[in-house]
Amino acid sequence: DHLSDAPARQAFTRGIWCTDFILEHDGLGSRLAFENQWELPRRWRMTGAFKSKLVGEIEHAIPPPARRSRNGNLTIFVSSDHPVETIAVPTTFEAMQHALAVDGQWAEQYAEHGRIYPPRKIAWAQPSSEARYMTGVLGMMGGLQRVTEILLHPFLQKIFARLGGTSSLHAGEVTPTINRLRKRARGEIVFDLNADDERQALANLIVTAARELKNPMSYIKYTELKERWKTHREAFWATQPLQHEPDPDVDWDEHEMQSLDACLTGLRRDQVMFQGHQWTCQKCHYRNWVDLASLSSEMSCEVCKRPTQAPVDIDWLFRPNGFLIECLRDHSVLSLVWVLSALRSRSRRSLIFVEPMCFGFANDSVSPDAEADLLAIIDGQAMLCEVKASWRILRHTDIRKFVKLATRLRPDTALLAVMENGSGPAAVLSEPRAQLSAEGIEFELLTPDKYWPDDGPYLPS
Repeated sequence: DHLSDAPARQAFTRGIWCTDFILEHDGLGSRLAFENQWELPRRWRMTGAFKSKLVGEIEHAIPPPARRSRNGNLTIFVSSDHPVETIAVPTTFEAMQHALAVDGQWAEQYAEHGRIYPPRKIAWAQPSSEARYMTGVLGMMGGLQRVTEILLHPFLQKIFARLGGTSSLHAGEVTPTINRLRKRARGEIVFDLNADDERQALANLIVTAARELKNPMSYIKYTELKERWKTHREAFWATQPLQHEPDPDVDWDEHEMQSLDACLTGLRRDQVMFQGHQWTCQKCHYRNWVDLASLSSEMSCEVCKRPTQAPVDIDWLFRPNGFLIECLRDHSVLSLVWVLSALRSRSRRSLIFVEPMCFGFANDSVSPDAEADLLAIIDGQAMLCEVKASWRILRHTDIRKFVKLATRLRPDTALLAVMENGSGPAAVLSEPRAQLSAEGIEFELLTPDKYWPDDGPYLPS
């Protein structure tokens, strides 16, 4: 009514209003929510990554750009003549890339009043070489929930560690190398990696240490798995007293033991573990592996082709997927899964993350200037994560680089996650905590004593 006497075709008479859109995110969200949502963060401006199209063309004026609502939803300005027709929802990587490298790339450093816009935080972002391993494991097992149930179960974690799927070494395996370095340090304080002879000396130390490490098991017997699962269950119930007498008509021990077979069936289906039979050729003594799917009444040696009859009583063996063992041993996938599981447990509405990424601070940067193990948005809070498998591999330079990157990206929380109990060097961590606090960034330390999935007498099937 207050515009009824306004002159016709005036721009200020075109009524527009804000419309909030609740968009579902394609990914596993909080364990308490039925669906995952896009809850946009305050500090990382990613609304420009959502491309919206209005019905018809706007003749007189361009509507204000999309923005973040108070609740973290995408807000688009619409009118009765020009409602929203489509919204192109970006992938998580596209949204993160836009927020860090695209938004603000044309900002002027010495802009006048009214044209001031925050500059972009980095020049470019792309998945790091470690991202493919995390993506491969998630794809192999069908998502984060399944990966968490398998890799973080204490029993299965020990089994994969015996098969070589662990990045941490026992202290006794590292001590001989430390003693050698201490002895060499009496005459040589540092190794000059630019000198050929000193590189050779350091390489000899590394190779000598590698020879002393025991080779992991290439397979494990089904009977051994059953014995180990029985021992694990007994140890679990020893620490968990019964609240009441169980139903005598149900064989609960048999139910718990059967969960092992159901779990192995699922691992075999996902090709996480391979079930088969290994036999030695009597002619050339080559050890042949025959998968369950290829097993027949007559087998032939892969080397000399000598045929032999399959045994009647087969002691089944299980060997792991080589790609999975490589990911667990050399690329810290277990630590990343643990951190994502912890973040999922604390989220309530939204969990958005990308795999490891690398960044360039200048357009002409050929090699990455920094890397991030994880970028996540938890209920609208931006988070930068530095993940380590143990305190022994955490160096002072890693912490300095982490603080420098957090200061540039400006998340709400900078999370240092170490998959080993303990508080770490307090004097070393107090300085980055103070530096980040001065920048308005919360510093958080995550260790297994603060979060670890519960154990149980049943394996995931």
